[in-house]
Amino acid sequence: MLMRVLLVLVLGLFAVTGRAETLPHEFVQQAADQTIARLKAERAQIEQDPDRIYGIIQDLVIPHFDFIRMSKWVLGKHWRDASPDQRKRFTDEFRTMLVRTYASSLMKYVDDKITYQPAQWDKGSQEAVVHSSIDHPGGQPVAVSYRLYLDQGNWKIFDVTVEDISLVINYRSSFSSEISAKGMDGLIEQLVRKNRQSGNG
Repeated sequence: MLMRVLLVLVLGLFAVTGRAETLPHEFVQQAADQTIARLKAERAQIEQDPDRIYGIIQDLVIPHFDFIRMSKWVLGKHWRDASPDQRKRFTDEFRTMLVRTYASSLMKYVDDKITYQPAQWDKGSQEAVVHSSIDHPGGQPVAVSYRLYLDQGNWKIFDVTVEDISLVINYRSSFSSEISAKGMDGLIEQLVRKNRQSGNG
């Protein structure tokens, strides 16, 4: 299921600038169309050089996430106890882990049909929720919700829920257990090792 989460994060969002004058669900849909088009256009190159997809994600996805806010939510009370250096290292490694864990499988899903509902959003509010459904051939539709907020006039994502499973809450549970056992530095080192292993392929 988490594979679907990251698929949605990449395919569903972020090839266009999420200006506040754009309705949240319009932003999501426009971005999805452009991101999918880029992945399809470079399908052959990605098959020859799988690492190419990391550059695409860096260009189209990363700038539109608020990984600091996501990290705060994931760590909960542990964020408050962490030093500035620990916060930065965790955020960097968490971002890298998400990209490297799921990017290689994204091409399996670029032909899925994605439909969107108008955002749950009070005009003037700083937050919105966009509900969508992903139809994968041979499978059941997957319900997906995106949580966005306005950051200096731009929409950014800070959580995605797939079939009632929140990306943030899912990782919060596992990371909290690791911190309790090995401390913040232990969690960060675990992420470093995981990222190094996935980077070596």
